[in-house]
Amino acid sequence: MLIHNRYKLQKQLGQGGMGTVYLGLDTQNNTFVAIKETVILPSPNEQKKFKRLQREFEFSQQISHPNIVRGLAFFEFQNTHYIIMEYVEGFSIEQIIHNNPRSLPPRELLHIAIQICDAIACLNEQGIVHRDIKPQNIMITHDKTPKILDLGIAKDIETQLTMLTQEGSVIGTFPYMSPEQFSTGASSKTDTFSLGIMLYQLFLWLPQSPYFANTPVQVMDKITKTKLPPLTEMATISDPIYQKISPILQKALEIDVQKRLTVRELTKRLQNVLRGKSTTRKTTKKHLRQTERRRQVAQQQKRNHHILFIAATGSILLLLFFTAFSSAEKKSPQTSQILHQAQKLLDKKEYNAAKDVYQKLLRAQPKNPQIYHKLATISELTQDRASALDYLDQAIELNTHDPQLYYQRGKILQSIHQKQRATHDAQQAINLSPETVEYYILLGNIYQDIQQYEKAIKAFEVAIDLDASCMEAFKGKGIATFAQGYYTFAVGNFSNAIRLSPQDPELYNLRGEANSKCLFYDRALKDFNAAIKYAPENKYYYNNRGLCYSKMRNNKKALKDFAQAINIDNSYADAYNNHGMICLDLQRNKRALKDFKKALEHQQSAMFYNNCGVAYNRLGDFAQAIQYTLKALELDRSFYNAHKNLGMYYANVGNWKNAVNYLSQAININKVDFNLYLARARAWTNLKQNQRAIQDYNIAIQLKPDLSTSLQKTLRQLSREN
Repeated sequence: MLIHNRYKLQKQLGQGGMGTVYLGLDTQNNTFVAIKETVILPSPNEQKKFKRLQREFEFSQQISHPNIVRGLAFFEFQNTHYIIMEYVEGFSIEQIIHNNPRSLPPRELLHIAIQICDAIACLNEQGIVHRDIKPQNIMITHDKTPKILDLGIAKDIETQLTMLTQEGSVIGTFPYMSPEQFSTGASSKTDTFSLGIMLYQLFLWLPQSPYFANTPVQVMDKITKTKLPPLTEMATISDPIYQKISPILQKALEIDVQKRLTVRELTKRLQNVLRGKSTTRKTTKKHLRQTERRRQVAQQQKRNHHILFIAATGSILLLLFFTAFSSAEKKSPQTSQILHQAQKLLDKKEYNAAKDVYQKLLRAQPKNPQIYHKLATISELTQDRASALDYLDQAIELNTHDPQLYYQRGKILQSIHQKQRATHDAQQAINLSPETVEYYILLGNIYQDIQQYEKAIKAFEVAIDLDASCMEAFKGKGIATFAQGYYTFAVGNFSNAIRLSPQDPELYNLRGEANSKCLFYDRALKDFNAAIKYAPENKYYYNNRGLCYSKMRNNKKALKDFAQAINIDNSYADAYNNHGMICLDLQRNKRALKDFKKALEHQQSAMFYNNCGVAYNRLGDFAQAIQYTLKALELDRSFYNAHKNLGMYYANVGNWKNAVNYLSQAININKVDFNLYLARARAWTNLKQNQRAIQDYNIAIQLKPDLSTSLQKTLRQLSREN
């Protein structure tokens, strides 16, 4: 159904007191929009909703600013009011603080803060006070652009628009309100105070407002009577930006309105910090020189502690371990000669011969942990992980203070899925050498494996803090944020990784998948093209590009890519399945069935059996449709689509009892699909269970109110028969 003959609802984005927000499609220009849907009832309180909606649209139309969400249309359709707004894909500041803390460095935070302040200053200069500035109302897009949402309780200073709550009440969110909002009312400097609170929270990555308390009275008492400590006293990191903005935020948080900065003044002072201009007398050249010296010393210390990241190739591993023998070589000419002989064998990849030499040396020096380390490395290179672990155990028993031993053992333990022991070893390596980047990478990867993504992100962030040029850290963080569903931030992390390794095809593939999740299919397509450019024989990249084409409704190119993936590997089950799904979409049901069966030849999957059932159902062979779908449930008893489809297939053959059984199981998994209740109601009707049918029809109407009219006749008839 098109709303207003133009807008098509795609999916629900959120719901609140003012109604429901949907992702919508503007069919006239084929762009995504946000649609706020509100039902206004004929009562005085409900009319306040209308005024708020109207106000939000008027203000969003009145102000043209790149950091304020634009209002596109406001209308009534079928007794429901709609605001059509610019669609912003991203995460609120609140979500970022809670789910991805310290993910943005101070300079980026400052740049974001300036854009927010400039937008609010623009509102104030048009005579509008926002009155509800808080982390929930500001979105950050994939390119780190802030967008201010919800002008619904903004207030026109000159016309003093009617309050949206009862007389004498306050408007705003308590922990972000200014002192005067509790007494004299809002002014333009009200927004300054709210900005100060939010920026203070953001730069310190606090999970709640610094004025948070258990009751509104306690919040009001804190805001009106206490001053927050300077930002520099609360910060856990040392950064010149914090030194510079701390006094600015103090001026923004002045309880006395007369002493408080305007939002425009706040914006200019923050801009001066970004440009490197002095904002207070305390920021002297001497202080800056001292800061620079500290930075240089810290970088030098980091370089001194930094160890070359160990690649998975034998030559690099062996060279790294060979350097550890420098002290042993000095012990005797005989030892030096033996080591030289062993190294020559290693260079020739004659691992067994090299192992014999080290074992001979071990008999002469049985307490030398470095020899065990060498033997462990050779065992690892020859895929003898059990022996490698034995040698490392003995090396660690002799030397408990070498972080590299724990690191190597942790990597092997990770590869054989002994995650708990691997985590212990990675932590131990970090404890012994807390500034070595690859130890944090290992820890992050282990946490990824056990799906502890928050811990993984923290490990990767430490690695990035130690070395901002570490591609593996950005890649790992991108994978973790993707797994959490933070696709926009995954794109950002993969972009940083690509900047450091611009010819790595897997990075483009990962970013392409993240862009697809963000619905940025054009960008995803470019990424998959780049991945294929650098790895033209990779079946996964063709498959992923095919999926992207299918979402763009370019079925011809999608089929071509799936076919190419199969050409590279004719046992690639997913590619057969995806090819079959396109054929289903094109009503080529026999070819789709052939593809699904080919997929099953190479992989037993509940999804593939279910898809065979769909194809058989399309072809009218309900018995086979039922048999294949039952096999899907044998593999996965919680497979929602299989339960749902079986309910429909049994209904097709008039087996109403089984139809009710499987539809009921589907409803237990998904209680909000109105189609399930409609189908089960029809089954109950055929079983002469009219009361149950009526109940299901009523639930369907609750889930989809516009069914009410079409079902009234059916409900009346069932009631009469009952």
